[in-house]
Amino acid sequence: MNKQIYFNFPIQLLKGFMTDEKKVLNDIMDYAIYKHTLKLEHGNELKAISDSASYFGITLGNAKNTFKNGKMLFDSIPDRSPMTGINKDMLFEFYENEKKESEKVSLLGYLALRSILGKKEYCSTNNSLWLSRMDGKPKEVKIDEKKFVGLEKPNKYFLELSSEINKYANPYQTVKIKKELRINWGLVTYSKNIKGFYISYSLELKALITVAETNRKSFKEKQYKQMEKDILTEVMKELKTRT
Repeated sequence: MNKQIYFNFPIQLLKGFMTDEKKVLNDIMDYAIYKHTLKLEHGNELKAISDSASYFGITLGNAKNTFKNGKMLFDSIPDRSPMTGINKDMLFEFYENEKKESEKVSLLGYLALRSILGKKEYCSTNNSLWLSRMDGKPKEVKIDEKKFVGLEKPNKYFLELSSEINKYANPYQTVKIKKELRINWGLVTYSKNIKGFYISYSLELKALITVAETNRKSFKEKQYKQMEKDILTEVMKELKTRT
């Protein structure tokens, strides 16, 4: 089996994907190709960018422009920005073929969750951070969660989001995107009686539910009380043997 090639990039590069996906995907490639040159020992910039493109299996139309744009993007984005990644096959599937809006927003949903999950097996998150990352924002857009519940139309509580993502900022749409990601993108989620939701791309559902339920405050409190009870029983036995 051939090893998958991934283009890893900061979440900020997703900004504007819904309106101009080719520009965004070009920027992702330029960024990743330029960043890879930093690992190479070449004095010649164009030779380095050409060798880096070969690593990704890409033939460049204009190596000079790729270097210039990639360097500009790399230098303009703060260090330690949240990262995500798209494999080469998926990138060119979206680059070369016309996609429906629902398919594009599903890709954004997938990449945004990847940026939140990072290298962890699982984590908990919430809709506002997820939507923010889908919009290319590294930090969570602050909203009134109480007013979010039950709303079915874009609303003023999401004005920090672009209009293209804001239209998905409602319970109906977020549930719909998660369903698509579960069915076709390998996502495992759990959210029963939880503020936010748990996500994983590697754990089975049973394992994720076990993690989520174990992390509940009520479960931890029961554990503590049982431990307290067991220790008290042990102490009383010890004290009894002294009498």
